[in-house]
Amino acid sequence: MVANPLRGTPVVDTHAHLYPATYLDRLVAIGADPDTVAIARNLRASDEPEELEARLRQMDAAGVGVQILSVVPQVPMVDDPGTAARAAKMVNDRYAAVLSDHPDRFRAYGCLPVPHVEAAIAQTRYCLDELGFLGVALPTVVRGDMTLANETLEPLWAALDARAARVYLHATGGGANCPLINDHQLQWVNGAPLEDALAVLHLLKADVPARFPGIRFHVAHLGGTCPSSPSASRTTTRTGGRSNDRLAPRCGTCGSTPRTSTVRRCGSRWKPSIRARS
Repeated sequence: MVANPLRGTPVVDTHAHLYPATYLDRLVAIGADPDTVAIARNLRASDEPEELEARLRQMDAAGVGVQILSVVPQVPMVDDPGTAARAAKMVNDRYAAVLSDHPDRFRAYGCLPVPHVEAAIAQTRYCLDELGFLGVALPTVVRGDMTLANETLEPLWAALDARAARVYLHATGGGANCPLINDHQLQWVNGAPLEDALAVLHLLKADVPARFPGIRFHVAHLGGTCPSSPSASRTTTRTGGRSNDRLAPRCGTCGSTPRTSTVRRCGSRWKPSIRARS
């Protein structure tokens, strides 16, 4: 039997969702697709006491000490900035209450009401300065077809860079608008890792990590397909960005690349992090 190198090491689950039922009700009320919201509703991941207690029991059974919670991809991407901002603040406040009740078990990434940049910047300040969240979360695609490299998001990247913020990227379940994925109900099995990788490559192509080096990106689903094809990120930065080979997927804890062991002395499973390197 192979010894577990993580035995005795506190486990941090960096990919955990909490979907308060009242927030999901609000999303539907303001125009979110009920079928999409139903996916989150069926996960039994609300903040009702019985569901939180069940979550804590499962964490204990799995040896998980802390979960980092996020509400993506259930983000209020609606037309009206005020409506979107109020919904984002609602879920951020619910998260803050859960963290207050269980300060040793949970951390959080805040919800931002993209694509409304001014409202998103305001929620960034609220989440980081007042609520003490670890960072913020963004969907890999905004409203179905707007990439994170869209120039309208530049002020948001600048605000996040100024705060040296952590930014969590998570797929939307849109299957990258690909019929070969969506027509066969493969939005999560194949679509999610593809979305994650596309978001990374879009950001690299636009040189976002190099132009805003204070931001630390945390990419869900182990970076999608990026760790299995590191040449893609190297080629993208050579052909699309000014930084040549300065960017690559690396572990956010120990700095290892996808070609090195998935478990290093830092006691961490490999967590993709796009960082500028000198």
